[in-house]
Amino acid sequence: MKFGKLENVDHSDFSLPALKVIYDYQKENGVVETCKLYGGTTGWSHASWKGTFYPPKIKATEQLSFYAKQCNSIELNTTHYRIPPVDMIQKWVGSVPEDFKFCPKILKYISHSRSLGVDTDRIERFCDHLRYFGRNLGPVFMQLPPYFDTTKLNILEKFLTAFPLDIRLSIELRHPSWFSNEQYLELIASLLSEQNRGLVITDVAGRRDVAHMWICASHLIVRFGGNSGHSSDAIRLNQWKNIILQLAEIKMKEIYFFSHQSSHTANQAMYNIMYFADVLNQKKSIETRGPSLIEKPQIRVDNE
Repeated sequence: MKFGKLENVDHSDFSLPALKVIYDYQKENGVVETCKLYGGTTGWSHASWKGTFYPPKIKATEQLSFYAKQCNSIELNTTHYRIPPVDMIQKWVGSVPEDFKFCPKILKYISHSRSLGVDTDRIERFCDHLRYFGRNLGPVFMQLPPYFDTTKLNILEKFLTAFPLDIRLSIELRHPSWFSNEQYLELIASLLSEQNRGLVITDVAGRRDVAHMWICASHLIVRFGGNSGHSSDAIRLNQWKNIILQLAEIKMKEIYFFSHQSSHTANQAMYNIMYFADVLNQKKSIETRGPSLIEKPQIRVDNE
């Protein structure tokens, strides 16, 4: 994740604000006994995973199936660049267990268009294809471009009206204007909460404002940008452990936690998820599973 990347994080303040929970969990049907934690990365094809998280001689066609035995979710960025053909979606679904969730990133020709696709058929076509994921479809998320500021709130409102309610949705905001005045965050969070739609929380070193901690849906997507194995990664993951335990106490249904790293430290992305899942697996209020190692890799934990 290049967004919010810092070359030196030694003096960064990684503290997180208090949770701001505005979604009414009392209106949920049924009793949530355990919070389901889904963890994963942003892809399943990394050469450095062969011999560590994957068997050394694994075929490319086998990688998604093996990834899905290691992690129970993935942030699917392919859908940001094109609508995948139905047969490709069906092939992906056929490679994963029933409890695995794909979390697609909304097509850039929607998220980065002036009208957010409202005046076109793109939303309808995109969602028609998403439905082929069936029960393997997790929440989708729309990453708004850096220039999408609070003056465009009415465009976002029109998009939310146009986007079908049968597909769970979260919005990722990036322009600083959304965070410089908390009234804007409260406004959009309240609007999303009425529709059980979420605000993505992005935890990166160089933009601490986007780790806003507003909780406005029965699900949450967290995008965690690691720092290439710097010791601060473990500190931040432990913070999230405590936050997720708090969310489990209020009966949140599902949390999706995605680990990002630069391409040359792809092993660290999986290592972060492994560490995170191992810690939370000890808690009865959390249901999750995490990756394991085929062989012990040389993974950097602190700066070398």
